[in-house]
Amino acid sequence: MKVVAIYPAFAPGNNEMALAWQRLTDAGLVRCRVIAGGDDRLKAARSALGVEGLPNLEICRVPGVLAPGRVDDDTIAWAAELKPDLVFSALYTNLRHARRVARLARAPILLHVETWLETEVLQRRLYLGIEPLRPLVAAAIRAWARRQAATLAYSNPSEIAALEGKPGFHYLPWPQPRWSSAPVTAREARALDTVAHVGFLTRWKGAARLGEYGERLLADDPQSKLVIVGPAGDRTARRALERLAPWKADGRFVHVERMPRNEAVELIGRSLAVLFPHHAGGWGLIGDAWARGTPVIGVASHYDLEPGSNALLAASPAEFVDAVRRLRSDALLWRELSGAGVRTAEEKHGLDLVSRRLLEILRSAFNRNIARLDRSTQSCAA
Repeated sequence: MKVVAIYPAFAPGNNEMALAWQRLTDAGLVRCRVIAGGDDRLKAARSALGVEGLPNLEICRVPGVLAPGRVDDDTIAWAAELKPDLVFSALYTNLRHARRVARLARAPILLHVETWLETEVLQRRLYLGIEPLRPLVAAAIRAWARRQAATLAYSNPSEIAALEGKPGFHYLPWPQPRWSSAPVTAREARALDTVAHVGFLTRWKGAARLGEYGERLLADDPQSKLVIVGPAGDRTARRALERLAPWKADGRFVHVERMPRNEAVELIGRSLAVLFPHHAGGWGLIGDAWARGTPVIGVASHYDLEPGSNALLAASPAEFVDAVRRLRSDALLWRELSGAGVRTAEEKHGLDLVSRRLLEILRSAFNRNIARLDRSTQSCAA
C-alpha cells in the first residue's frame, strides 16, 4: 500500500507515531512519503531539512513549523508522484495540505486526530476566549473535517464508547514506546525528592496550573525538588516560571528549555513522579512515565488514567503536595502504581499493537474507497 502522510513533525527517533509507521515501512507493508515541518514545537526539537530516505519511507521536511505558506507546490507534487492509495492527514490543520495532494493523486483522505469529541484542547483563539462558543466552534470544525475526509481515526480512549461502530471511525491507540532498552529503575535508586514535568509550556497545556501546583509543593514540602523541561510558549507559561523562580537559588527548582529525548526520558525514569497539569492531552509525557515505571500525578481523569491504579489525581495544589508525600513515604503504593503504568503502556499502547492497528485502518480506508467507487460505477452503468 502507498500512502502520503502529513504531520506537524515526523522523526522516528523523536515522535511516537513515526515509530509505528517505520515498523510498517521496514516490514515492506507500506510505502510512504511524509511531509513534515523541520521544527517540532511540542518536543522542542529540530530535524534536518530536505528529504530523508529510509527503507520504503521518505520524509520531506520544510523550514519551521508546518504552515500554509511553508509547503510549496513542488513539495506537494513530490508527494503526489508516489500515486498514493491514501492521503493521511494528522490533525485538522493539515487537511488543507492533504487536499492539495489528494486532488493531484485522486486519492481519498484519512484524517487522524488525537481527540474527536474533546473540547478542552481547542485553542483559545478559535473560540475568541468566549466559553459558550467553545462547543459550537468545535462542532463546526468536526463537521467541516468530516466533509474533507472519507475515513477518520481517533486516539482518545475515553471516546471509544461514543464512537465505536460508527461507519468510517476507527480507534488508533497512541503508541507509548520505552525509548530505552534499559530496565525500569528501582525505587531505591531514584531521586525520591524529584518531581518532573517535560513538555512545551503553554496556557492550553496547563502552564498556569503547573506554576500553581509547583509553587505550593516547593513552599510546603522542603524535601521536594521540581524539574521542568520545555520552553515557555506564551505569557501564561512565563508567568508560571516566574512563580517558581525564588527556589532556583537553592537548587529546588530547575528549568531547562531543551533536552535531548534520551536525556529527558532518563530524567523521567529516575524521578519520584511526573506531574501532568492539564485536563486533556499530554499523552507523550504520560506514556514516557508509564514506560519507565514512573508514577503519574494528573489533575483529572482522562486518556487511560485510572485513578488509584496507574495514576494519582490531584484536584488542588494541596492534594498534589499530599500525593507527592504519599509516593515518597509509601513504597508499596509507589510500586503498585509503577507496575500498573508499565502494564498499561505495554498492553494498551505497545508499538507492535499500534502498528498492526494502523495497518488495519489503512487497509479498511482503502477498501472503503474501493467499495464507494464500485457503487458509483454501478450507479452510472444503471
